[in-house]
Amino acid sequence: MLPLALEVAVRLRFFFDDSKHLLPQNAALKNSALGQDAFVLATGPSIKDVDLSFLEGRDCFSVSNFFLHDQIDLINPRFHFFAPYHKPLILDEYIDWLSASDKELPPSTSIVLGTSTRSIVEDNDLFAGRKVYYLSLQKSGVGRKPDILKPVLAPYTSPIMTLALIHYMGYKRVFLLGCDHNVLKNYGGTVSNFYSPEKEMRSNATSGSNWDSGIISHLDIARNVFLQYDFYNSIFDSDGREMYQMSKDGWLDFIKYIDIKEFLK
Repeated sequence: MLPLALEVAVRLRFFFDDSKHLLPQNAALKNSALGQDAFVLATGPSIKDVDLSFLEGRDCFSVSNFFLHDQIDLINPRFHFFAPYHKPLILDEYIDWLSASDKELPPSTSIVLGTSTRSIVEDNDLFAGRKVYYLSLQKSGVGRKPDILKPVLAPYTSPIMTLALIHYMGYKRVFLLGCDHNVLKNYGGTVSNFYSPEKEMRSNATSGSNWDSGIISHLDIARNVFLQYDFYNSIFDSDGREMYQMSKDGWLDFIKYIDIKEFLK
């Protein structure tokens, strides 16, 4: 149970959020994929030079810069997620980034954003031809079981943003690809991804002032990333569902590992 004062504060914040009217449309997704498999596609280097054609026809949930992947049209993600704008990113670059993704993603891919991004989308006429869903992302006061008609956990990294929706839709198994989360081995330098650094449109996203807050801050962020994954992993497990990570060199060692070769047979 949440402390009463915290629960009241969260409920009041949600009540006065003028974006809450965006959430009822999410109800149509409830248990719409019961018993099926979901694949979360992030940008870690573990999927570099890996043939992902086995994902054709599967339910894929891509995030962030995955739209740069050479096989994006074949994979045809069902949903693509963007975490809200935050510093040290530059707002104009963030807007251009969203616009570029709209040109690269397959036409049938829906977009999922935080409600705080609504004004950016509307003011810049982004994703006009697509279905757009919104999540109310809160740092505290969320329920144990994800309900995307209410506030859900604000992610410390974009792949975590997918998990509330995947759970709500009733997927039985979740497979994490490119979710390496070992960026601290690149501390002070350029973070490795499956794509080349020159394709990165956002200054400070993978290098530069991205590290300015210092090692203690980044260790704390990494800890919170792992705790959030563990939170969702325990939820799926308690419901008799399964999460698997497919990055052999990744740091999600508390989530069951399955070799991607199992799908390439």
